[in-house]
Amino acid sequence: VHTDRTEFELQLTRLTVWDDRSNAVANAYRLLSFGMESDAAQSAANWTVKIDSLMTAGRLFRQFGMKEMRLWANYLAAHLVYQQLHDYSMSYGLVREILSELKGSQFRVIELASLQLQSAALIGLNNSGSLQRSDSSPDPINASLLRAARLAGEMGFDFEQARSLETLAAYTAGQADYDLALEQYQQALGIAQAVGDAELSKGIRESILAIHNRQGNTPASSEVLKQIETQLELEGGGDELALNLLTQGRLLIRTYQLGQAMEVLGQALSYQNNSSIRRQIHYELGRASYQSGRWDDAMNYLKLAGVKPASGETSPGSSLFDHAEALGIMANIHRARGESEQTDRV
Repeated sequence: VHTDRTEFELQLTRLTVWDDRSNAVANAYRLLSFGMESDAAQSAANWTVKIDSLMTAGRLFRQFGMKEMRLWANYLAAHLVYQQLHDYSMSYGLVREILSELKGSQFRVIELASLQLQSAALIGLNNSGSLQRSDSSPDPINASLLRAARLAGEMGFDFEQARSLETLAAYTAGQADYDLALEQYQQALGIAQAVGDAELSKGIRESILAIHNRQGNTPASSEVLKQIETQLELEGGGDELALNLLTQGRLLIRTYQLGQAMEVLGQALSYQNNSSIRRQIHYELGRASYQSGRWDDAMNYLKLAGVKPASGETSPGSSLFDHAEALGIMANIHRARGESEQTDRV
């Protein structure tokens, strides 16, 4: 091709074009970096500036065909809209655009992150009463979480799969479909245990326990508490294990397994390092002792729990109902012994 320009002039032209491109790309990365920085001033205006920075970075990446970077920039903007501005509708709209572009693409990590964010935004809309549903369409939250769990499994991202299933189970439980929720929690628990994530496993078990308690399934609740107890023992015990054993003791009292209840509550005492927890354990020991006919022990435990007849004071960490029940137990013991003067003081 003929040109009047010298070879040097042609190279200089190419260098200028490349330099302009480099400057623009460098600016896009600077905007991306700024948008990702944590900000000490947690104001909506500040976060809006950062979101605009990320969106501008995305537009610059688009100019140079940098699809992956553009999608990440847009995802991060949608994430800030969700997390910092709590605008679930806007976040959902942004992430839907990202997912529509990702169909059949190789950017599966971005797709998984976007599906998780879409699910969170949908749940936010649902909780605020703003989610529009169609009777003829599948539940959008259920569909999004199932898709995220499936994709995570295909990618070998076991932790993310377990988290998606856990979130799905929590949503299902919120719809009062407890049997299905338990199945989903068990599936999530199996994956969490396989990857050795103790914290996730414990959280899932606690959610399973909440469903069993809601259903009034005491044997199932007791079994889950024992599983959590085993895990807490491996982690060294402490107040969390004491609270677990306290809950087990209460269940045993409820089912009149009083000897076992007192044994478990005695173990709880050995782990606690908190005066409020200690008072609660003493109170339950007082209840179990009273129901077992061990009145002297019951009186001693209730006094250790901070129950003070005629003082009008409620010990810290105890509910008014517990305090009233404890006073009732003391009054019953005095009455059964014929101690009318002490009964009147209570």
